[in-house]
Amino acid sequence: MSAPGAAGARRWRKLWNWGLPSLMLPAALLLNPDETQHRETLRAAIAAGHPVAAGFDAQERAVPDLRYQSFGVLSLTRHRHELTTLGAFGKVVAVGKRGRRPG
Repeated sequence: MSAPGAAGARRWRKLWNWGLPSLMLPAALLLNPDETQHRETLRAAIAAGHPVAAGFDAQERAVPDLRYQSFGVLSLTRHRHELTTLGAFGKVVAVGKRGRRPG
């Protein structure tokens, strides 16, 4: 014999476990950033680090072989086989060689 309300708790748990992913997956697919959002984030990151170079659009000439990849719910760009930007749910973050030693 189960406790009173246990069936209701199981029903809500089942709805939560199946309902949340069924809502999040379409949202992630719709909000996946496109290539232009990745390029804008990269431009902003370069402009923040090198404001003079940003005025001459040096980033467009310096990064011509930027490769965009989309995996449905996640997108990224690579430059020379290294991760440059990462995007999901409408947000794009610039990542890269921060913290690495030259060499």
